[in-house]
Amino acid sequence: MIFTGQVIIMARKKSILILCTIMLIAFSFPLSQMSTATDGIENVQLHMPVESIFFNDANQMVMITGFWHILEFDVPSAMDASMELTKGIDRYEWTYNEGAWNELEHNLFIDQTKCSFNGERILFWIAVDQSAIPGIWHLAVNAGELKSEQDIELRERTGGVGFSTADFLIAVPPYTQMQVETADTGQYARVHNEDVVPVNVDFFIDNDNCIMIPGERTLSPLSMGEYSLVYSSNPLTSQRQEFGGEVLITYKYVGPSIGTAQLIPSYNYPFDIIIFVGDPDLEFVEADEYTVQYVTSVRMASNETRTFPLILDGQGDIDLDINGIGCTVSSIELNGVEVDMPYHLELAGDRSETFNIMVEPIITSGNASLVYQINGDQYTTVIEIDSTGELQEKITENYSGYLNKVLPPAVIGVLIVGILMMLYKRRRRVKS
Repeated sequence: MIFTGQVIIMARKKSILILCTIMLIAFSFPLSQMSTATDGIENVQLHMPVESIFFNDANQMVMITGFWHILEFDVPSAMDASMELTKGIDRYEWTYNEGAWNELEHNLFIDQTKCSFNGERILFWIAVDQSAIPGIWHLAVNAGELKSEQDIELRERTGGVGFSTADFLIAVPPYTQMQVETADTGQYARVHNEDVVPVNVDFFIDNDNCIMIPGERTLSPLSMGEYSLVYSSNPLTSQRQEFGGEVLITYKYVGPSIGTAQLIPSYNYPFDIIIFVGDPDLEFVEADEYTVQYVTSVRMASNETRTFPLILDGQGDIDLDINGIGCTVSSIELNGVEVDMPYHLELAGDRSETFNIMVEPIITSGNASLVYQINGDQYTTVIEIDSTGELQEKITENYSGYLNKVLPPAVIGVLIVGILMMLYKRRRRVKS
């Protein structure tokens, strides 16, 4: 037991000796050898204005060539500072010295009016030329005896900007004060910023009654903006207006360039806007004295009766006649009152006149037509007669009759079989 205790005591002394040796070695190193790449300069950040820091897969900050960036960091007190960005022989250097801001290598890639220092945090507004070599560069920041060093990535602008929209169609009723927003009908213009830098979005429309409601004028990298159109107008007669619009997409924070011309593109996308005052489901024709809206073609069953609208608008005398070919015009009503053809009316210019025409086919297949004669002009509704509609109705009627005849006996049969099976099982249980 005594021998074992001595071994344990010796082992403990040896462990303490090893621990003391490790601590002595650690504290014998100079403090400079134990410091990290950041020595006294804290919270170094490089990013585009307003945007967050962009990191690559190696967790290095990314700077886009040809665009303004903010490089900012904390210092414990007011002091001069300098920054160097190098890759081989390529070099940029920025300085803050007694209140003056400079970019030494080119005297170009700094905006002194936007740089600032509040005694604790320095903010440089800087850029590198758009032709700077992409890749990993070394960033060294110095303020007095303080310093910070790290690698960052210079990257070219990538991706692009896209625009998607169907042409805007706004349908409004005539003679009505209106304000219509295309968002209510799911019509939007969409700008897709697929690039790594922010863009500005500006719309221009050739009509003072139309405005585009922006989601965001400035789109951040890799984002989408959605915009709807608002149309406001005093009461209008039935008509169709067509005019154009354009979206201009430009990059924000474009920096200076050593070359004579910038290579940063802008994008223009045109689009059309149609204002339809009337019924968008009807054909619209504008003549000299009037406008007419009517159905151009339709499909009907041979045993079907249907009512078609004919809408007249304008100002002046109208002579109207309506006839059917392959179909019978059962009745024609104007404002709920039945009228005969031919018919004369005077368009007052302050309202639309709607005729409701009831039609019944007299042929079982083929094409019938409804012909409108208006002041010597002719318009036609082509009616395709579908005999399968009558056949389908008969099939449905026969099938329903079949179910009415067959289903009750079938239900009764199922009930009888169920009762017999139940009695049979009960009898077997009694016997057992």
